[in-house]
Amino acid sequence: MNSVLFFSEDPASDVAHDAVRRCAGRWGLTYATSAAQALAALTERSFDVVIAEVSRDRAEGLEVLAQVKADRPEAARIVLSDPIDSELIQRALTVAHQCVAKPCEPVQFWRVVERTCFLHGLMGNRAIRGLLGGLERLPSVPRSYVALTQALGREDVELAEIVAIVEKDTAMATKVLQLVNSAFFGRPRRITSIPVTVSLLGFERMKALALGTHVFGMLSDADSRAYGIDRLQERSLLSAQLARRFLSGTLRADEGFTVGLLLDIGKLLLAVCLKDRYRDVLEQARRRNTTVDAIEREQFEVSHAVVGACMLAVWGLPATIIEAVAFHHAPGGVLHGDTMLVDAVHVADAMADAILDGRIPQRRELALDPILMSRDGMEERFRAWRALAAEELPTLPA
Repeated sequence: MNSVLFFSEDPASDVAHDAVRRCAGRWGLTYATSAAQALAALTERSFDVVIAEVSRDRAEGLEVLAQVKADRPEAARIVLSDPIDSELIQRALTVAHQCVAKPCEPVQFWRVVERTCFLHGLMGNRAIRGLLGGLERLPSVPRSYVALTQALGREDVELAEIVAIVEKDTAMATKVLQLVNSAFFGRPRRITSIPVTVSLLGFERMKALALGTHVFGMLSDADSRAYGIDRLQERSLLSAQLARRFLSGTLRADEGFTVGLLLDIGKLLLAVCLKDRYRDVLEQARRRNTTVDAIEREQFEVSHAVVGACMLAVWGLPATIIEAVAFHHAPGGVLHGDTMLVDAVHVADAMADAILDGRIPQRRELALDPILMSRDGMEERFRAWRALAAEELPTLPA
């Protein structure tokens, strides 16, 4: 049973009260109402998760989490905060793995706790630590992504501000112009204006592209050719487009685009860390006619999906995105009920491979997770998604 320390300076907190009531039987929960009480509990035992409820007037929870970060880095740290206080949230991000905005339904809140606990546990994986140890330093989150995130967190953000951020990042500006003029978007005339491009792609997709540009720029030109990065990038973009289409009309659509674009970040990290060893993994997968992730698990005890998810966790991306990357080859491994994002991304990824190989994505030919396809309603959903993919085919490269 996972152990949780829940710190709230407000003894009347409805969230804290519901948290205690609803976690019974699933979590070993300790409740503290003062910083001294919380710190005393931390000296007496270790916790898997430490949650602090904070507000502008009651911010001692951040000091508690800072202490946890220093003394108990193995614990997952979560802040429950007022969403209108952007300054407080920025401070919270320096000490927490995840921030949850109030008001928050208890069921949703504990789902976030479960995800955070699981994903933080990935970071302690011995195999991942060994693999990433091949890097002199982990790649940092791109500044353009941070700037876009901060700007889009404000209600008064304007197009000109987003355009200015994109234009300062030459690599990103070049990539989005290339993207908006590609066959994936099927524009009848060439677009050379960043403002027009930002308007067409939308703000959230600009954030995803800031990450994607950074990720695919980690390898040198020579290594990119050796690892077939152009093909990988093309497939990632198609997966992103399809996932967003599958989730159109839901709150997950933009997340689907982001996950699709970042599915193979783990492959890039392994290529950077392992060089020829990882090229041999790719060659073995081709020679033995099996999947790359199967050879990765055989050779390294972990797949690129989990390695990539860990990198995104270090960058502080939302738990839903990290989870979808981690499970994009095996969505049946997600044990809670909120699986729409990872399901859509899994199917989009499989269809993208088929489409780029010149094949129409038929159900029997796709490497789909049998647990996923056995879920109620999944066959019908697959048929609907296949129809949406077929609508995309006329605009895709031959």
